[in-house]
Amino acid sequence: MTRFGYEVLAYPSAQHLLDRLPNDEVPGCILLDVRLPEMSGPELQQQLKALNFALPIIFLTGYKDIPTTVRTIKAGGEDFLTKPVTPEQLLGAIEQAVARHAIMLNARRGLQQMQALLATLTAREGRYSSLSCAEDSTSRSRLNWERRSGQSRHIVIE
Repeated sequence: MTRFGYEVLAYPSAQHLLDRLPNDEVPGCILLDVRLPEMSGPELQQQLKALNFALPIIFLTGYKDIPTTVRTIKAGGEDFLTKPVTPEQLLGAIEQAVARHAIMLNARRGLQQMQALLATLTAREGRYSSLSCAEDSTSRSRLNWERRSGQSRHIVIE
């Protein structure tokens, strides 16, 4: 993956990862085997979720296990690949996960900007406003702040 421009961090155990969480404020993802010593990949996924850790997870496994696949995807897993995986399949899954994470980070930053703007409103202005966030078909996040009078302010994050 380094030859494709990705920085790779390897962790010898699930606990080591939990003790040294990578920065989830930059686009990235986690490649995680389903079967790990000490705890399973899905168990680690649950612990990361409990910590509000935002990096998407791509599961890799040598075992075709439909119930595990369904459970991990329902719990928020980005993808589930069965070994052997071609380099193209793995790279495609990583690129998609990193791109979706970047979109989520941009939306989060935009929401934080909007919250900062809303914090500057007077109490009266705050009573007559609403906030919404959506993604459009071009994968841009759009935050709308609208006054009940019909005036709108838009922030588009690309």
